[in-house]
Amino acid sequence: MQHDIQIKRAYDSTLSRYDYSSAFQYIKPAIQSADIAIGNLELTLAGPPYKGYPRFCAPDELAVSLKEAGIDVLVTANNHSADRGKDGIIRTAKVLDSLNIQRTGTFIDDSDRKKIIHCY
Repeated sequence: MQHDIQIKRAYDSTLSRYDYSSAFQYIKPAIQSADIAIGNLELTLAGPPYKGYPRFCAPDELAVSLKEAGIDVLVTANNHSADRGKDGIIRTAKVLDSLNIQRTGTFIDDSDRKKIIHCY
């Protein structure tokens, strides 16, 4: 989950980009030591504008840092999965797929659901 202050603090104005790498520096060893690390992605990756409460949407760089920290699977079904509607659900799935982060919970369509369910 990302609140406005977390999104703001992740922004590096000198590089004009978001960077979440420091957010996971202390827990990265524990995550990477797990056989499988599963997290709850309680937000969307729907693209700008980025916002915290009440309709959460974080920059894609958060997912990149989660992957680099060792997260293997993200669960996307929660009370914020539809904060940006159907387009937010679809874009979130596509971003996670592009990063090769396994996902479950919300799906692009029925064929996507069948594909995801059968890979487990």
